[in-house]
Amino acid sequence: MATATTVPRIQTERRFFTGMAIAMALFVFIGFAPTYFLYPVLGTESVRGAGPLTLMVHLHAAVSSAWMLFLIMQAGLIAGRQHEQHMRNGVIGLGLAIAVVVIGVVVAIHSGRVGRTPPDWTPAAFLVFPLTSVALFSGFIGAALMWRRRPDYHKRLILLGTMAILVPAGSRFARYILTGVLPPGPIGGMILSDLFLAALAAYDIRSKGRLHPVTLWGGGLLLLSQPLRLIIGKSDPWTAFATWLIG
Repeated sequence: MATATTVPRIQTERRFFTGMAIAMALFVFIGFAPTYFLYPVLGTESVRGAGPLTLMVHLHAAVSSAWMLFLIMQAGLIAGRQHEQHMRNGVIGLGLAIAVVVIGVVVAIHSGRVGRTPPDWTPAAFLVFPLTSVALFSGFIGAALMWRRRPDYHKRLILLGTMAILVPAGSRFARYILTGVLPPGPIGGMILSDLFLAALAAYDIRSKGRLHPVTLWGGGLLLLSQPLRLIIGKSDPWTAFATWLIG
């Protein structure tokens, strides 16, 4: 009887986490479609600021897209019961994660230098958003690697790390697709990225009757970081630090 009830539960869990990976990848594609992926076709007004897209921006897009596709592939391997291949691919995941962090920081600083920021935000104030996202991504993915022998911890930490870098896509989603519905820019992006956290919390409650510890504490950290960015970003110490960093 226990086996009969356990198998459907495992299958449901695999479908959920695979679906979350696919949904986040689609979210990124749709969010960046007007200003990057489909920009030549749509001819949407660019939010890139001055000048054309640089090689570094293309590299940033390629690495970030590769991470999303890797996430889908890894979830698919688990769904297909190819656990050993999933674990062997961990080295690839680590390399991609490092690339996301390094290139993300470089692009964030460069964007601040050339003034590629949303309206109503100074380069120094806005810099807190990408750097915080990168820091959260690093922390969650690092923790996921430490807890790789605990699948329930590992998969949630991977999702939280990915949620942390969804804000830029959400910002564009709010500006171009949900115009007038949500605040454009990082605030709208954070609101939209929180929908994925809400989905994870709802899944936990429905399947376990409570929030998983990773969802509770990790999700709480993710939520706490959002108002703190607004406060810290416009503080004098951060302005001085960001101005020095941008140069």
